[in-house]
Amino acid sequence: MCFFVSKLLNYSQRKKKLCCILLDSLMIRFACVFGLRGWKFSMATQVAMQNSGSYSIAQFQSRMIRWAKLRINMLPGTVCEPISECFVASLIIGWAAQHVFHWDIMVFFLCHCLAWFISDYIQLRGVQGGPPCFSKLDYAVAWFIRESMTIRIFLSALWDPTINWRTGRYRLRCGGTAEEILEV
Repeated sequence: MCFFVSKLLNYSQRKKKLCCILLDSLMIRFACVFGLRGWKFSMATQVAMQNSGSYSIAQFQSRMIRWAKLRINMLPGTVCEPISECFVASLIIGWAAQHVFHWDIMVFFLCHCLAWFISDYIQLRGVQGGPPCFSKLDYAVAWFIRESMTIRIFLSALWDPTINWRTGRYRLRCGGTAEEILEV
């Protein structure tokens, strides 16, 4: 990947212009600019294996907040993302089912969450090519913690548009660009 991007940057002669663009947005711009020149692009068939090396909930949360900030700035429609999360979607659909079919909202909520939980587990097994290396109880606890953090993560991402990355602080701009915040 680095060799590929390096060749493209050398080819374009625009290193200084492209250095403030975030990676996802940069790849989209490469596809547009170099696609017009006849270059071919394709997606990988394998999922990206990301091992952060640290497994604390606080670091997971800060990474998810950073990614949410990036998504919100690169794709403003992301503001609607929380309604596609398990608990919020279950409440909204349960409320609708109660009004339309007169079903009990809590029974619907619990059944919908259970179906979502099972679907996530089946998908995890499919991606990993077999049973995971942890127990089903560990999975259930981790799944519940992750699903219950989504609204807090999203609101934290909206509240503060700056990103702390390694040793620097950056302010995100619309369109996938970032600029470093220098301390005075």
